[in-house]
Amino acid sequence: SFGSSGLFVILFGQFMSFTLAAAFAALATLRLDCKLSAPTLSITPVYLALATFAIPLYCARRREKAHLLAQQQSEKTDLNRQNATLPLTPQKSAMAIKSPVSIADEPGTPTQSTPSRGLISRTPRQSSQNSRNVSSEYNNDTNDKEMSTNRDEDEQNERRLRAFGRHSFLGLIPLSRPITVYVLLALADLYAQVFVIWAFRYTTITSVAVMDALAIPSAMVLSRFWLGRRYSSVHFVGVTACMIGVFLNIFQDYEEDVGKRHQIELENLDEEYPHKALGDLLGFLGGVLFGVSNTISEHLVRDVRTAGSEKIARLEYLTMLGILASLVCVTQTWFLEKDKVEIFVLSIHDEETCSRDKVLLLWAFFSACCFIGYVGTARFLQVSEAVFYNLSLLTGDFFCVGFQVFQEHMAPKLLFYPSLLLIIGGTLVYEMTTSPLAQQELHESGNGHGNEEEQVPKT
Repeated sequence: SFGSSGLFVILFGQFMSFTLAAAFAALATLRLDCKLSAPTLSITPVYLALATFAIPLYCARRREKAHLLAQQQSEKTDLNRQNATLPLTPQKSAMAIKSPVSIADEPGTPTQSTPSRGLISRTPRQSSQNSRNVSSEYNNDTNDKEMSTNRDEDEQNERRLRAFGRHSFLGLIPLSRPITVYVLLALADLYAQVFVIWAFRYTTITSVAVMDALAIPSAMVLSRFWLGRRYSSVHFVGVTACMIGVFLNIFQDYEEDVGKRHQIELENLDEEYPHKALGDLLGFLGGVLFGVSNTISEHLVRDVRTAGSEKIARLEYLTMLGILASLVCVTQTWFLEKDKVEIFVLSIHDEETCSRDKVLLLWAFFSACCFIGYVGTARFLQVSEAVFYNLSLLTGDFFCVGFQVFQEHMAPKLLFYPSLLLIIGGTLVYEMTTSPLAQQELHESGNGHGNEEEQVPKT
């Protein structure tokens, strides 16, 4: 199945890595060739596309409510039928209990101390009455258990029906949890994207891709203290190796910034990226926020008990992320990015800079890759965890290096390769041991069995 095949999950993670690396490549080209430096405008089409999931979510919620109402009506009908048969059972029970007493009170009935023919002849009759009495009591207990089960199911369905009116978006789309959770998710995800797009102004695409690795410790810390995940020493060794590689790359860019101040002539790379350390800092913030966003996303899409089903959990996550982030994007673009949008529009008409067809093609490609990335992320996090997801994305650095060499004609600096090797090595070390998600499930199931074993002797 989809969730049980570890190889499929790994390959799926690599597909996600390639897709997002391609999106970064298209975005970098838009910035360099087409002068698109409005981050919220760049990502707005993606969130608007995600908001269209509101239609299937609304339909799914209507079907779910209709199903619950039909199930509730069916349970009420069955309960009424059971109640109609209940008055017969006490009468049979009373008759069964009365029969032995009347036999014992009959005049001339022999006692157990004086055996007689009459006692032997009446013993089978007493046994038959006692058997009917036990059978009647068993039927009563069975009926009581069935009624209790039906009442529990009915109460559960009523709670799910009441939940439809408890949380909603503008009273139109029922939600399984408060809207404030989705507001936090939208802000974390949007500004993670914004910081990364800003980082492209000041540093190379490889540096931005490596900075995204900071999503791993961010997701790790949040998963530990919020989701209760347990990490072994092997996990920490792997993550530490990744972080050494990340900061090695930051140190290299910082040394380049300091060295440029003492140079009279700047190289093409320096002219293209005059403040690489600032770009690394923005990439750092974006990576941390990506870890926060991915952890919140994992909690939302895996909480099937609250949402009702995996499909509804995914639809609700994608819909609310798209709607709320779109509102923030449109507002911020209108108030903060008007001038940049005008510059971008003027550059479109300059055929020497970037043609209109090229802009539309790159923008559509970037939006499509991001859309696929969000939809794939929602599914991936239902079968894996946020930390492993971010580890899978680290291999996107290979694709970014290929883009930089063949498209931008800029080879990575020497320290980038040991940095990348440390990241790959740390990822392999992390994957050598059991995943924290599997450890948590095993720990919870072990506690459950332990509780059952403790309760058995008491019964």
